[in-house]
Amino acid sequence: MRLLRLTTQDSNALFDATFNENIVLPKNSKIALQNISIEADKNVLTVDASNNIITYQLTETIGQTQVALDFNTYTGDNYQDLLTDIENKLNANTGYTVGSGNRRELGIEWRAIVGDKNKVQIENERGESGENFDDWYFDPDEVTRVTTDAGTWGRKAGEPASADFNANMNYAYYIARGNGYTRCKIHTLVNPLSTPADENGFILGLSSIPLQPDEVTLAAYKFGLFCSIDSGGTYQYQVIVDGVLSPVSPIVPNFISVNNPNNDFLEVTINKGNVVINRYANGSSTPDEIAYFPYTAGQTLYPINTFFGRRDDCKINNVRVTDSPFQDFTKIRQSIHELSVPPQRDPRPTNQFLNFGSIEVAKYLGYKNQRQPQSGFIFESDAVYLADFQFNDKVVADAFLIELLNIPLESYDSFVKQRKNILAVVPESDKTGVVIYEPSTPFFIDVKNEQDLLLRNIRARVVAPDYTPFAMRGLATMTLLID
Repeated sequence: MRLLRLTTQDSNALFDATFNENIVLPKNSKIALQNISIEADKNVLTVDASNNIITYQLTETIGQTQVALDFNTYTGDNYQDLLTDIENKLNANTGYTVGSGNRRELGIEWRAIVGDKNKVQIENERGESGENFDDWYFDPDEVTRVTTDAGTWGRKAGEPASADFNANMNYAYYIARGNGYTRCKIHTLVNPLSTPADENGFILGLSSIPLQPDEVTLAAYKFGLFCSIDSGGTYQYQVIVDGVLSPVSPIVPNFISVNNPNNDFLEVTINKGNVVINRYANGSSTPDEIAYFPYTAGQTLYPINTFFGRRDDCKINNVRVTDSPFQDFTKIRQSIHELSVPPQRDPRPTNQFLNFGSIEVAKYLGYKNQRQPQSGFIFESDAVYLADFQFNDKVVADAFLIELLNIPLESYDSFVKQRKNILAVVPESDKTGVVIYEPSTPFFIDVKNEQDLLLRNIRARVVAPDYTPFAMRGLATMTLLID
């Protein structure tokens, strides 16, 4: 039996050992791993003013735009903070601007994750826009919807007006966190009985958690718009933030007649890092901004509506929401685009790209090139920028392969469906940055040689389970036994 010690300082864990005398492997020799000691090169990325800009294009109409990442240093312990920052900055830069022609951004949400194949995946996708009747929860003894006039919602017929939060409709999913919205149109808004303002009208809004209809109170509304008529017949809007009702807005509801096409459309939307409450009056595609507030990046917001007036006095229709696309849905989503006002999402494919602030940022995330794609564009409706290599700083792997490059072995790998010169599978993780492994008993592998093999050089490498390179630093040592 002979012992061979191999060393390397190659950053990709390539062992290339040359000896000054011949090493003979007789016919039908066997070889085994005695031990290995190797230190992983755990990537460290510092984001500063030299590399924190990401340039991208979502639509040709707007052209390229930029976001600036926070300054920080990232390692395997906090890499998720970098992905979250990328996701939040891209979402905060997403939104619809009147006159810009960028309807392409309506309903968009960005996501940055380490995917199933342990590769970074930065992507944008459009949430479907529709009423999605089956996904609204409501008590049929309190709330009903009829199919006429594009789906009309209100209290159940015969139920009296009330200031209580009894007649609620709650949506099962949260809206897109880049440029999502909840919308409706005023179908009917009258007050023939001169009831107080809190006993007529309705609220259009969003809660921060999913709720059942019987759980709704004023405090449940993270953001909302209360549309009502006071006892003197004056129409009024009041904004709700964190369950607190604001004073009457100077913007007055525009109700012309029952189901009039020029009645107000209302929306509560996430737009360019803010929650904005708008109304569209008299068939205009330009909104009147009633209020806006900072949006907490990544926060989930669920549509909820409440009715106070009698059904004959208070109804809404054209209910629309844009789902966050990155949710598990119980059914296929179906978009509805029958309206021209308010502006509707544009799902057509466009030329897209994404460019990191430096090649160091790209490589840290596992991308081969700084620009994605390297040249030209991705012509897609929803773009996915998938990294080329596995992300090195996730709990990297629970095993590594040692492959001989110039000694044929009787080893086979189903991953590649063929023979590979695998000397050993090392069942160790590099989570701590260092891999030191010595099997309790050496496992000898048959050398595939029908005659003596004369060597002065032995080449081997350490790779991840998918044969991607193992990044190392310092001096690595591998000991082999030849029988």
